[in-house]
Amino acid sequence: MGFARGLAGSLIAAAVASGGCGPSARGAAVGSSNASTGGSTTLADGGPGVGPALNPVPADFRTSMTHLSAARFLSRGHAGGRWDAEVYADPAGADALRGEHWPVPVGARFVEEHFERSDAGAGPVMMMEKRPPGYDAARGDWRYVAVTARGEVVKDGILESCAGCHGEAPGDHVFRMGGAP
Repeated sequence: MGFARGLAGSLIAAAVASGGCGPSARGAAVGSSNASTGGSTTLADGGPGVGPALNPVPADFRTSMTHLSAARFLSRGHAGGRWDAEVYADPAGADALRGEHWPVPVGARFVEEHFERSDAGAGPVMMMEKRPPGYDAARGDWRYVAVTARGEVVKDGILESCAGCHGEAPGDHVFRMGGAP
């Protein structure tokens, strides 16, 4: 319980900061979408496709992943404190944060679910996934995903707006309590 509570205040800011916190290239803020349901889009990992982008966030993340936050906390890195958040990690991600496997191993995923501070309504879901070496070596090989509350993919892949903030994390682009890697 102490581990989860300690992480709640500063764990992941699966950041969609700067450009990502505000309007996207399509003009919609993260957490809302004006994407069409047809036409050319970018699928998971940057491949071109037709139709809406596939949502790579596990549909059952609330039950299949470790719930790291003991209570909702202010997500300071996303949209300037607009949302409260809860954080989840798959087994590899949870082990890394406990210091059992550091740096974070390939395949580890973290999910941050957001809730509007004004009315606790559903907000966006953001995911970080550690990819194989060479995916984006300059930024720690992380894939970032932002999905609306309705499950529509807003951004997915090598996202400068996310990587910029996570590059300031004390270890492997992941924010942890006390700044320890």
